[in-house]
Amino acid sequence: SDNLQIRGQPKDQISLQISLQIRSGTAMGTACAPSYANLYLGWWEENILPAITKDQYDTCIYSWHRYIDDILVFWLGSVDKFQKLVRDLNNNTIGLQLTHVIDSEHLVFLDLNITVLEDGKVETELFRKDTATNSLLNWTSYHPVKLKSGIPFGQYLRARRNCSTETSFQREANKLRTMFKQKGYPNRILKRAYQRALLINRSESLRSSRPKSETKITRCVGTYDLYWDKVQKIMTHNWPILQHDIDLADNIGNFPQIT
Repeated sequence: SDNLQIRGQPKDQISLQISLQIRSGTAMGTACAPSYANLYLGWWEENILPAITKDQYDTCIYSWHRYIDDILVFWLGSVDKFQKLVRDLNNNTIGLQLTHVIDSEHLVFLDLNITVLEDGKVETELFRKDTATNSLLNWTSYHPVKLKSGIPFGQYLRARRNCSTETSFQREANKLRTMFKQKGYPNRILKRAYQRALLINRSESLRSSRPKSETKITRCVGTYDLYWDKVQKIMTHNWPILQHDIDLADNIGNFPQIT
């Protein structure tokens, strides 16, 4: 089964979501804020958290998962003991405060609806806020056709990963088709993307992706507009001139990378 199984006594387990608030520092709306928050919380987990959880709380923490400043904990102890842990963690001088949501059956974490079943299995499906709008790229945009054609597959694959049952995946796939049709995507593109995602083994899709290339490439960052393809053709035609420069050749690649 693709479902996560929590061993032990399922009915005594509590799912908890923790949100962190840093009282001073960079505003989360800035581009660099997620990186700063990730570094800060990584340091906190490595240096502060173990000293507080050791002995008293370690046996209660079944698993601990963090993405930037959101944490999901599967807890084996009582609610009172968890709330005491939060109070202990909030008793600090580094401006870090935690808020939390507690539920023994259902939680929303990032873009996941997480449900703990009576037998201890965990089911997941994609979560969207009620206020979410259709922000998918319009097919009539000036972005490259290859780029636009790849978006449906990426979205179907995300649904494949996040939906632990075929029923929830099909439900999400139907929603995605409606959203893409609203943006003018051709049926053939959607059908091909859906079938490609359907053939992927979900367990395999959850594995870590292949390692990132260490190749140093200088990318040309611009704006997709009516003339971007002409700019690309001009750059491609004249790229060999730049490659003859010994100071540039090792850093620019064999063809222009335009994003």
